[in-house]
Amino acid sequence: SAPGESLIDRENVAAADLREWQEQVTTIDRWALYSWWDANLSGVDVPEQVAGFRVSPGYFSLLGVRPVLGREFVDDEAQPGRDRRVVLGHALWTRRFAANPEIVGTAVRLDGESFEVVGVAPPGFSVPDGAEVWAPAALSDENWQNRRAGDYGVYAHLRDGESVARARAELTAIVDTQRRDHPDTNANRIAVVAPFTKGMADPGAGPFLGIWQAAALL
Repeated sequence: SAPGESLIDRENVAAADLREWQEQVTTIDRWALYSWWDANLSGVDVPEQVAGFRVSPGYFSLLGVRPVLGREFVDDEAQPGRDRRVVLGHALWTRRFAANPEIVGTAVRLDGESFEVVGVAPPGFSVPDGAEVWAPAALSDENWQNRRAGDYGVYAHLRDGESVARARAELTAIVDTQRRDHPDTNANRIAVVAPFTKGMADPGAGPFLGIWQAAALL
């Protein structure tokens, strides 16, 4: 995609690049990543494929969203082997689990594995892209060192008093350095920074951004 192109793949940030952004960007105080998860729900009368995403702890609170039941994910659950947790979308909870008020703490089967339900999202929340179920994004050390695979979309929360323009300028400078330091993987990458404030549950959550990588046309 060329700079300014609106139709970009928004799940293409490399984890190693993101880690450097988290360490160096001063205009942003919170980050959340997500990646697509093609989840297969079973153990119900009719199995169903549902739109799922793996997200980092703090994802819901960054977007100003509070589960109507239970909680969101905690840091300890973003580790391989400790990530069999799930937040159900409100529509999915209603459609497939009869809006069971005792659902938190029970198990559901996704991709043939048992996941503990820790929360239910509020009505109407389906970010990103019509999501109906979320699980923790458990990245290994190897994942965090990977600069080649762009697997993640990123949301970020502006620090109080900062602007989108300042965040964009700061991130652009860091991405320019990454292009010089890692020409084999980053030579043609740019960062796309866009405000993303509509449709969230809590207007007081403050300004937040969608941040993605794209390959600039040569």
